[in-house]
Amino acid sequence: MKPTKFISIFKIVSLFILTVVLISCGTGQMKIVVPKGFTGKIYLVLSTQDTNILNIDSNGIGYINEQTFNRTTVKPKIFESDGTDISKYGVGFNPSAFWSKGKFAFIDMASKHTTKEIEYLSFLISHSSGDEVKTANGINLNELVDHSKIFYR
Repeated sequence: MKPTKFISIFKIVSLFILTVVLISCGTGQMKIVVPKGFTGKIYLVLSTQDTNILNIDSNGIGYINEQTFNRTTVKPKIFESDGTDISKYGVGFNPSAFWSKGKFAFIDMASKHTTKEIEYLSFLISHSSGDEVKTANGINLNELVDHSKIFYR
């Protein structure tokens, strides 16, 4: 076999293998469904569930499995419950990283020590522009999440 033919075949086979590996490793673009008219912060909480629960409740909470939590990098497609695409209203953490990673710690009031932590990915949905974006700071995830679905650290 001529060296140029071998190199050409090697390049084609390598490109095919690389494509298969990249497709199998990526989580792809998530499709998130929010209630009609929702604005505010979305929390995708790390969950023990095998499948992602991307129908966001009225508090802005959904649940994702550990694989999705660790591999998600792409901005999601966002739809209202009636099917309207509102992806353009998704506001990321900063220009280089759409997702914000966070933790919510439970504190034992008697000992003042952290007992458990919930980890989440978050972003905002805002129909406003620029400075009008309001964040949901001070939210108490302990009262809003379904504890039967949570992966605690």
